[in-house]
Amino acid sequence: MTGAEPPGAASTAKGAPETGPPQTRSRLPLRRMSSTLRHAAHRESGKPEFDTEAIAQGQVPSRRLLTIGQGPAPDDIAAWLGVDAGETVMIRKRLQFLDGEPAVISTSYFPLWVASGTRLESTEPLPEGPANLIEQLGHEFASGVELIRARMPTPEEARLLEMGPGIPVVRLLHIDYDQQDRTLQVADDLYAGDRHEFTFEWAEPDKPARHA
Repeated sequence: MTGAEPPGAASTAKGAPETGPPQTRSRLPLRRMSSTLRHAAHRESGKPEFDTEAIAQGQVPSRRLLTIGQGPAPDDIAAWLGVDAGETVMIRKRLQFLDGEPAVISTSYFPLWVASGTRLESTEPLPEGPANLIEQLGHEFASGVELIRARMPTPEEARLLEMGPGIPVVRLLHIDYDQQDRTLQVADDLYAGDRHEFTFEWAEPDKPARHA
């Protein structure tokens, strides 16, 4: 997959053929919230971020595991992980559903110093989600970066997400750092454009956030 890259990088992608007007779905979109309290919500729920947001908005989350194992880091992901392109990392890829409909292709990348010998290597689902597990392993999230880009899906992405013609996908890269500025994980999420909306909140240091 291609999408957001660190400064100076460039990439191209071929999208799925577009024929006719977009065929969107009628369900209410899932609101994906981004804020400085991102980890606090799923930490309190004990569930993955995707599940926490879906349940809070009255939708039923589920997932199917697609790929779990060690593999080469793609060029753009490697740059954010702080490893060489093609270096071996831990990869967890799954297809996430809302009310039984495919909604997100989620691929998480972990450096081996974080994942080796832990349940991040398990071929079973992680009920608490990768982020909660990383904290349980003794790591502490200190900061993060998010990059977002819309594009047309590849044929394989459109097939997995069961998307009609003319509907874009939104790629969101989320990079988490620890207090030593080391990357703990890169979450590469590809959202069906007709199933999501995105909110980004901010507040002055002495003012509370609104939590839209």
